[in-house]
Amino acid sequence: MCAFHEETLSRTLQKAKEELNEFSEDKECKMLSLRENITALQEQGKLSKNCRTDDRVLVRFLRANKYDVNKSLHQYCNYQQYRLKIPGLAMEELTYDSVKDVLETGVFEVIEGKCKVGSCQGIILSPPKWDLHRHSIEQIICAAFFMLEMLYEKYEDVEIHGIRLIEDFNNFSFLQQLRMEAVLLTAGKPVMEFIQEVFPMRLKGVHLVNQPWYVSTLITLIKPFMKQKMRKRLIYI
Repeated sequence: MCAFHEETLSRTLQKAKEELNEFSEDKECKMLSLRENITALQEQGKLSKNCRTDDRVLVRFLRANKYDVNKSLHQYCNYQQYRLKIPGLAMEELTYDSVKDVLETGVFEVIEGKCKVGSCQGIILSPPKWDLHRHSIEQIICAAFFMLEMLYEKYEDVEIHGIRLIEDFNNFSFLQQLRMEAVLLTAGKPVMEFIQEVFPMRLKGVHLVNQPWYVSTLITLIKPFMKQKMRKRLIYI
């Protein structure tokens, strides 16, 4: 069952109204409109009929797009197509057992409690813990996808308050930098696609901490795939 973090529910719902245009009088109407559009695409064979269309899933896309049905539909289609494009990401393939090995490395960590800024959910990404010989970029994407899915299933208010990503480069070696640079030469675009156009999350900031000077090369590699909005949310600490 999905729940809210322990904070004033009325405050969270008020934020949904003010920032996401979520009003009880038209929420169901827009949910129905989105579902009807998805059903039409399914009947045309453009989307799988196995795609989830329950309220809990559809409201994520509506909230991520401030209740613009057309934008929500576009992102929903991106989401489904991306899951078919990345190996291991299809609904029947993505399980805890399939990503357990990656998650146990600690490359991702969900911070307990909420951030002081905007009540966002904090997630730590530790690039130094990614063993590129052991796990491919596709496996990392699958693990991130699974983690976010589980987080959104558990806490509904994450959809409203958003997420802050903390990238911790402590003990990140120059050799790791060179290996990751080689990966991002081809994987930079799908990684940014996942963050900006596929998963229905409100990414409020990307905080880079403990970064050595050579990390700037990695940022340079993926910057061409960043939208202006994302570039503004890069915070160097």
